[in-house]
Formats: sequence, structure tokens, C-alpha cells
Amino acid sequence: MSGKIIGVIAIKGGVGKTTVVSNLAAALARQGKKVLAIDANFSAPNLGLHLGIVNKEKTVHEVIAGKIDASEAIYQSEAGFDIMPARLMPIKIEPLRLKRKISSLKNIYDFIIIDSSPSLNEEMAATMAASDELIVVSSPDYPTLSCTMRAIKVAKEKKVPITGIILN
Repeated sequence: MSGKIIGVIAIKGGVGKTTVVSNLAAALARQGKKVLAIDANFSAPNLGLHLGIVNKEKTVHEVIAGKIDASEAIYQSEAGFDIMPARLMPIKIEPLRLKRKISSLKNIYDFIIIDSSPSLNEEMAATMAASDELIVVSSPDYPTLSCTMRAIKVAKEKKVPITGIILN
């Protein structure tokens, strides 16, 4: 098996990115796919909160720091898919580190869905570097769309295909 890593990005918070990640992961799991959702919003993680998975000692932070193997930070959600949560602890991340730490999981999962930071920063760069393709979530107002276009331009420069844009 060689799974697909889908990064879900947004340039602004509150546009529904984490909800898209949760719903997409649940829908794929209902179709019989083995799915892992990773919270890569290191500075303001919410994916675990959405799924009732909070205050875990082993998270994506420890994986990126090299303290534990990625498989040790994976938990089962009630929605039928696995999750690698984050905790509220900002970290500096070299963009390729996330990719190196999770790439072996493609042999276990059909889909790995990454919930990115809602900013054009190192956290989003890490999601772009780790992803085979991206889904962009935005609100339809002009200021947000203009910033979203900058993120799309960066993704194109990094040659990461965008498979969908959701205006929420």
C-alpha cells in the first residue's frame, strides 16, 4: 500500500479547515479506507479538541522532536479514523522534518490528512512539503481570497498540486 498525503491549508483561521479535515477523514473511513489525520497546526492545535482527544503525552510534537516513533503518537477517534494530535506548544519546524517523520506511514494508511496552520509560515511550509496534494479552504471575502491566492502561488512554486478549493 502506498497512501496519499493530503494537506488541508487555509490562510486565515475560522474558515472551517479543521472541520473539513475531520469530515473528510470520517467520510473516507466510512468508505472502508484506513485514514490518519495529523494536527500540524503546532501553534494553535484544534483537531484533537474537535474529536475529544486532548492532553495526550505523546503527540506530533514528540514525533518531530525525534523523541518517539510516529506510531506511538496515534490514537483512534470515535469517528473511525486515527489521529495524531498536537498540543499547545509552539515549536520551530524545518519544513522537511514533518515529511521525513511521517512518510513511512504511507505504507499503513490509504490517506493521511494534514490539518495545517492558518498562516503562510513554516508550519504551512511543512504541510506543503509533506503533502502529495493540497485542498485549500477559504472564505469568499476579498481580503481572505487575496491572501489565499498567495498561498496557492507558493504551492504552485513548490509544485504541490491543488486538488480542490473550498469556499466556506
